[in-house]
Order: sequence, then structure tokens, then C-alpha cells
Amino acid sequence: MFWEFKRVVDLLKPTHVLIENVTGLKSMDNGSFLVAISEALNQAGEGTASSIGSSTRPDFGVPQTRERSSFSS
Repeated sequence: MFWEFKRVVDLLKPTHVLIENVTGLKSMDNGSFLVAISEALNQAGEGTASSIGSSTRPDFGVPQTRERSSFSS
């Protein structure tokens, strides 16, 4: 699904992109998919840096306690 999302980002060329997923994404395929997402966001942003972080939704007022991974460009 991420690759379809990236295709739309490439078409629309937004100034900012933010996606989130489960923290298990960090360990999927020994982190290689996480690296692929970061590189794809860097390419989509035409040289802008992407960042990867994690947070819990209560930090933003959402009543969920599970931790999420966030990717932004």
C-alpha cells in the first residue's frame, strides 16, 4: 500500500507528507522496509529530508495507548 501512496505523492507533489504505521515496521525485514520508505520519501520531496520517529496518540489528545511510527517529509 505504501508504494501506491508514493505514486500519488509523486503525482500531486505536496509540500509536506506525513504517514504513520505500527512500530513493528521498524523491525520488518531487519529494518530494510523502513529504509526503503525513508529513501522513497526523500526522493518524493526532491531533496528534502525525511524524518522517522515514534509517538503515542495521547501525546496528541487521541484516546489510544499504542505506540506508532511516524514518517514525515
